[in-house]
Amino acid sequence: MLEFLLQEVLKIAVKKAGDAAPEKLEDLKRKFHDPTKKYMETYLKRHGQIQVLGMSKAMSLEDVFTKVRILDAETVKPFVSVENMEKAQREANRRGFSQEYCEPENGMDVANAEASLCVLGGPGIGKTTYLRKIGLEALHGKNGQYKHDKIPVFLELKNFTSEELNLKVSIVQEFETCGFPEASEFTDTALKAGSLLILLDGLDEVY
Repeated sequence: MLEFLLQEVLKIAVKKAGDAAPEKLEDLKRKFHDPTKKYMETYLKRHGQIQVLGMSKAMSLEDVFTKVRILDAETVKPFVSVENMEKAQREANRRGFSQEYCEPENGMDVANAEASLCVLGGPGIGKTTYLRKIGLEALHGKNGQYKHDKIPVFLELKNFTSEELNLKVSIVQEFETCGFPEASEFTDTALKAGSLLILLDGLDEVY
């Protein structure tokens, strides 16, 4: 896990430095090793486990198998908007989408197939767990179920208000707190290169 993450960090660092000479790469490895290790450890501590009701200890998300139901474009059309779709589900008194809409699909297969996803569902249905699972699999690199080489960045939006929310600043802080040198410039390079998997949890809780 650390080897994969360090490799992805170094790809970004090399782009930023603009010099891929062997001696420069060794310098970058030394410079980014400890911050990358801390980022991995911090990410796993915050988002790599789940507290199950009735259990005294949290369990690893490694043990969670996530299935989701998705709606294709044709199915969504009658709802016109996300708001109308959510209203229809509330009025039908359903926790999730019924069998009449779509068959269940493996959550990781869906994540691998789509460039971006908006996960909708009622409270307690597993949206946060699903996002955390995607991030954890991404952190595993080639050994994980997520098939794109990305560095996961998980942001809990409930901790922000709409007035103070700045996604780029929030991402920078994730790296900065782990000791990444020149975290702002690192984030700029990573965003431009499309190297980050940005997971926004609780978008509906931002007012």
